[in-house]
Amino acid sequence: MVASGNDDGSSESNVQVSVRCRGRSESEKKGGHTNVVKCNARVNNTVDVLCPNALTATFAFDQVFGPNTAQVCIFVD
Repeated sequence: MVASGNDDGSSESNVQVSVRCRGRSESEKKGGHTNVVKCNARVNNTVDVLCPNALTATFAFDQVFGPNTAQVCIFVD
């Protein structure tokens, strides 16, 4: 069963979910691996998971940080 809302019946939440997408490591680049995650931080705070030979799955978050985001920016926001 999935719970939603607060004890008072409202749909507001005190929990926010943030995600940080990382870039490929050097070994992943050398191995020819491709990115399968696309961060849409500036557009609509979604992350697209690009599945070869399948549909793209899109997930929404309260905040999305791309691979070029500095560590300090994550904790300031």
